[in-house]
Amino acid sequence: TYTYDDANFLTLVTGSTDIANQFDGDGRKASMTKDGSTSYYLYSADKLLFEFNETENWLKEYYFLDNNLVAERKVIDLANFDSDNDGISDLSELGVSQ
Repeated sequence: TYTYDDANFLTLVTGSTDIANQFDGDGRKASMTKDGSTSYYLYSADKLLFEFNETENWLKEYYFLDNNLVAERKVIDLANFDSDNDGISDLSELGVSQ
């Protein structure tokens, strides 16, 4: 079964796998929950920059060149991820409790 909101965005799929989508005011996907696991999406203008899944503890970064997706990088262990290699995890630097 497919459910759409007033703006005609697909918000819920029910069946063998349940999927629920939420959209921001610009019509971009803000989150998707699939089988109890939620991913959140962060954009800059019209380009997807990050996809974050707290349940499964991963972050995916998207890289664009001239409006074309050219690469993506998935960080699997967010608790220990240290993007600036200073020995302190990014989550600790942001003050996020683990």
